[in-house]
Amino acid sequence: MKTLFKKTGLGALVALSLVMAQSSCTKDYDVYNSNPNGLTDADLQKDNTSAGIFLPEMQVNVAYYKTNDDYIYQLQQNLNADIFSGYFAPTGDFGGPNNASYALKTGWNLCPFKVGYSGIMNSWREERKRAAANPQYIAVADILKVEGMYRVTDVYGPIPYTKFGTGVLYAEGVKLSCEQVNASGVDIYLANNTGTQAPYTDPINAANNVPANSPLLSKTTVKWDEAASTEQKLERIITQKWIAIFPDGMEAWSEFRRTGYPKIFPVVNNQSGGTIDTDKQIRRLPFSDDEYKNNTEEVTKAISLLGGGPDNGGTKLWWDKKN
Repeated sequence: MKTLFKKTGLGALVALSLVMAQSSCTKDYDVYNSNPNGLTDADLQKDNTSAGIFLPEMQVNVAYYKTNDDYIYQLQQNLNADIFSGYFAPTGDFGGPNNASYALKTGWNLCPFKVGYSGIMNSWREERKRAAANPQYIAVADILKVEGMYRVTDVYGPIPYTKFGTGVLYAEGVKLSCEQVNASGVDIYLANNTGTQAPYTDPINAANNVPANSPLLSKTTVKWDEAASTEQKLERIITQKWIAIFPDGMEAWSEFRRTGYPKIFPVVNNQSGGTIDTDKQIRRLPFSDDEYKNNTEEVTKAISLLGGGPDNGGTKLWWDKKN
């Protein structure tokens, strides 16, 4: 088996999770957001199903194989290693200047790394959490990890491994975001360890200014800091995600409520009559008058599922636990 080179100083996976926030009510609100045909946590505990649930995902990512996703295998292997080994060659002027002529394409070159970390290392980490009492599953996961990741290090050289889950993947996420919008200067941006959130000057009313020393401003910089606290790392990651997903306000608002980041200026004139905390900011929208009029019984059920809070903008949703 080949030796996997290790790079130990780099840091954390950009966690891009989708949080859905819905505000309508339905006739079956008591089973809202549940799949009646899906597996429950209790189901997954039977026959150790939960312990081994991530092993198949690791297997199909060693040499990528998923139905209807052939293009990922093509990017993972055909358009780099298979070309360079003499097993494969694109015909004619396929795709313009590309890897076959050593005009290395960023989009092509990202795939082996992305498959390795998203499909193998993330799954390996989850497998170790779920199979703590079942070492046989962890042993299989370790074998799959080595089998998949030695292929990645054969492509790139030194890679994050022994300290997987720290800053290189943060950088990769930022780079991918910049690539999607054709933004240049990403390496300089990622190295910035002095720039923080800028003060705000209201051009009309100076009373609304946010000066440089205001607690409303974040002190977090762009550059990854492995020595930072978990909370500081979270703020750094979510701030970059907030930038990357613009203008998807629905997800950005959900992430703000879920994590508390990034720092968003509170409203200056809170006219909620005390139902919404200015500092915590709005957490949800209340149900409409039409729902109260035409669907009274189900609205009442829905409100009972809000965790004891009233039907107003200050009541948190079930996943809004942090702030």
